[in-house]
Amino acid sequence: MSYYAQKWAAALPVATARDRTKKLVLMLLAFHANKKNECWVGIKLLMQETALTRNGVQKALQAAAKAGQLTVTERSFDSGRRRSNLYHLPAPIPQQPERERVIALDESHGRWSDMDDDDPPLH
Repeated sequence: MSYYAQKWAAALPVATARDRTKKLVLMLLAFHANKKNECWVGIKLLMQETALTRNGVQKALQAAAKAGQLTVTERSFDSGRRRSNLYHLPAPIPQQPERERVIALDESHGRWSDMDDDDPPLH
């Protein structure tokens, strides 16, 4: 789940019913997006989560792509069989500052280990 993609999608303007449908689909894509604002959900899942028809989901995806709010990359298996598309949302991704690497002695296991700021302290 990408917080930045969700924030971006939630801020999209809505002027028409078609915009509301497009925004709903984009918000669900943002919910499924990874840290790179990419996801590869299938049409069936989007249909279930939005309660839209296949045609409604496809029209919303096409409208978002046409408006520059979505990049769609078609994917397929080596056999040529289609896979779910790769969707990329143009939400800004802030740069994270370099973190200093901390190594601590894990006395309970007798070995050195990397520690992140989010890791619990070693006892």
